Amino acid sequence: MLIVGFIGCLVLTSVLALIALFFVMSNSAVSLGVTYLVSMIFLLGIGCAAFATFTIFPMVRRFSEEKVEYAAKSETYRNAALTDSLTGLQNRRYFDDTLKEYMREFSAIGKPIGVIIIDLDFFTRISATYGHDNGDLVLRAVSICLQQQVRGHDILARLGGEEFAIVFPNVDEFSLAQLAERVRAAIEQIHLVLDGERVAISASIGAWRI
Repeated sequence: MLIVGFIGCLVLTSVLALIALFFVMSNSAVSLGVTYLVSMIFLLGIGCAAFATFTIFPMVRRFSEEKVEYAAKSETYRNAALTDSLTGLQNRRYFDDTLKEYMREFSAIGKPIGVIIIDLDFFTRISATYGHDNGDLVLRAVSICLQQQVRGHDILARLGGEEFAIVFPNVDEFSLAQLAERVRAAIEQIHLVLDGERVAISASIGAWRI
């Protein structure tokens, strides 16, 4: 806004100087010195306007573009800091922060929150037997499975290693037990072929309400 105002003043000055120049040129009684001064003011205004057009405006445009790019990069870095790089799920930091926020919000309206913790059975043995790459394959397969079991406002995160967590807002005890069983059964439907062997996946699940 300051730059726009500055340019506006320059343009106005140039216009007024131009009017004054026409006046003094049409009035033979005006001295040559005054004519020269008005001419210089007019040329100065034109020069400043040209400088602003070809120098200041591009600088302002580049600054605006860099600001937008910086905001986009900041958002990207923020998302990366809250996302598990292997599975694409939210990470422990996001889970802890969002759970605290949910607890505060739902406690204020007297609604419970359900939490289930999923711990894959024998994952260390699977990873040691078939290799870390196949262990990563198991984690990604489980992540995809869990994504199919949650709603839009649920929180799904990988807490670390073979441990996952889901937060179900506003759920009663019976419904939470059903959700936990549904998740357990879905994981047991995962069958992967690792190094030519068919491997079944299972998980131990704990559930409670807050």
